[in-house]
Amino acid sequence: MFIKHGIAHGFTNRSNGPATCLCVLSPGAQEMAALMAGGAPDPARMKETMLRYGLVPVAP
Repeated sequence: MFIKHGIAHGFTNRSNGPATCLCVLSPGAQEMAALMAGGAPDPARMKETMLRYGLVPVAP
C-alpha cells in the first residue's frame, strides 16, 4: 500500500488476536528507526523528525 503525502491514515485491529504491521517510512526511515531502536521513542523527537520531512503527526 502506498499512502500519498498529506493523507491522514492509521489502522484498527478489530479482531481479538494480535495484529502485525510492517511500515517503511521514507524519507527519514533511518532517523525514525534510530529513534525507535531503544524501545518506546520520545514523541517530541518523533514529531520533530516527521515535520522536517513534511509529515504531519496526528493524534489518535
